[in-house]
Amino acid sequence: MRSQVLTICFVLFVCGTVRADTPEFPAEKFRKALEQNKELEVSGQPLGQAVQTLAHQTSIPLQLDPVLKSAGVFSLPSPTLTVRPVRQTVAAVLDRELAAHGFTYVVLADKVLITTPERAAHLALRQKVRVDLKAVSLARALDRLARETGVTIVLDPQAAKESETVLTMRLTDVTLEVAVRMLAASAGLHSVRLDNVLFVTKPSKAQVLIADAADLRTPLPPAINPLSVPGGMLGLAGGGLLGQLSGGLGGGHGALGLGGGALGVGGGQFGIGGALGIMGGGALGQPPQNTPPPKPPKKAPDGEKKQGPGAGPAQGKASSPPGVLVAAQGPVQLTELSARSVKAAPAPAVGKHNGNNRQFKTLLDVLTIPRDARGNPTEFDEQGDPSLTLGRMFSALESKFSRPGDNPPFYLRFDLDTKAFEAEGVKKKPPEELGLGIEKAKIPAEKNISLLGYLRKILQRVEGAPSSGLTFVIGWDNRIEITTNQRLLKEFYGKRSKAELKGPLPPLVHAVFEARPLDEALRELSDATDGYNVLLNGNVKEAKVPMTATFRNVPLDTAVWALADMAGLTVVRKDNLLYVTSKEPARPLPGPAAPKKLPSEEKK
Repeated sequence: MRSQVLTICFVLFVCGTVRADTPEFPAEKFRKALEQNKELEVSGQPLGQAVQTLAHQTSIPLQLDPVLKSAGVFSLPSPTLTVRPVRQTVAAVLDRELAAHGFTYVVLADKVLITTPERAAHLALRQKVRVDLKAVSLARALDRLARETGVTIVLDPQAAKESETVLTMRLTDVTLEVAVRMLAASAGLHSVRLDNVLFVTKPSKAQVLIADAADLRTPLPPAINPLSVPGGMLGLAGGGLLGQLSGGLGGGHGALGLGGGALGVGGGQFGIGGALGIMGGGALGQPPQNTPPPKPPKKAPDGEKKQGPGAGPAQGKASSPPGVLVAAQGPVQLTELSARSVKAAPAPAVGKHNGNNRQFKTLLDVLTIPRDARGNPTEFDEQGDPSLTLGRMFSALESKFSRPGDNPPFYLRFDLDTKAFEAEGVKKKPPEELGLGIEKAKIPAEKNISLLGYLRKILQRVEGAPSSGLTFVIGWDNRIEITTNQRLLKEFYGKRSKAELKGPLPPLVHAVFEARPLDEALRELSDATDGYNVLLNGNVKEAKVPMTATFRNVPLDTAVWALADMAGLTVVRKDNLLYVTSKEPARPLPGPAAPKKLPSEEKK
């Protein structure tokens, strides 16, 4: 009986063993440093400053992508980074903190660069390399390239015979991807790109992998300088940096322009639509698709003509497509409910909305579904350590519920609103150092409970908490921010009348709807809240109108009004009931029945 042979896949990675005849390359040192456990600390610093701080603390040459920096990407409303001093790997910190802002890092031959996920793969595979081989096997040549550049190169074990092919070759000033392809071809093999990995295998298998890898592949620009590609990285109409022939800030294909610029609308890296906002040009600004010229606008009917330079759309006409709400990042202006004075939230930044929604949906699932990433019921162990603090508890929850293996990876993150704590007199110690009262009573073990339910129980136990109590909101970057009820009332309900503020207020809701029927969306909002009911008139024909909307920290009545208005309906509120019905004059909901008068009283 033949013995089974375990096939081992040769992964040629920079962290591999360094042989005595070759030096340790800088990229290998960077990889090792990234895997070291350190207690890093950054306190609310802008991204650029935070990167410098982390570079100093880790001795890793972290740098911002100079192309994106010169295009002003890092100068947009600057994200801030906060890293609590918990012992963890440098790689885990960078993965978690950068992913929250749509960035990542890539190990290159001479630096670790902070950039976008799309550019990361491009920069890694387009590194310039030099190959000078004299009777060296393919396997050793690929191993050296992998360690030198920091890129993962996998050699198919089924091509073991070809991997021992002895090569003599000299290549200068070529990209890594081209070098690997030429080396592989010289041994009768083929190189296939799978995301940021190069897999060297036999041509027959390569054909299958190329088809399978279509969904993983981020399109690479042509093998020439992307700054001179028409409609390319910085959006040039006919070449020339910063949009010559079309204007640097003007329309067309200029940098920051409309149509193909790096920050433009239509074809550049940060345009509207697609990953990081790509509409026509794809990642890194490949030439946009040819589209037919727009048709001239039709002449507006008399009823829709503007009445003057400041006139808006005609009365009764929606100013946005029906059934589509781009995003509501905060309270929406009400017109028919009692919360009329709630201020409207600003529109989300271009390029953030679509990519952020996926992470937001994952966060909502993690919060509300009592299951872990593998589908097992959620369990929380008993906590009996009196020294356990709020900060340590949040760090444990972050580790427990993060999903680094997802695509894209998801990292649960908590922030503490220090200013809100201090506004209520909590100044003796930082909020993360507040205890959880375990010396009085242990935190019991919990099973089949959602993270949301567990979080609420933890916030009720905090010793020395602000007098108004603790709650949380969800930031635009999907961080869970622990704040006070006082700040919540001021920020999200501050414009409501005094009479409303005295009574029970509708809770904040968080939801993502993508082409969900109206009745299902309203049912989800109703189920997500305690003490409030949402009822849809069963006779309205708009019950199945598809709704696409994102609600983040939005009062329930505001969210219901927005959905109803998108469907051409209205909302009537009575006590804790929100009744969605047609805009025809609605009969007021009945109140308590008045006692009937006696016949003797009627005569009088």
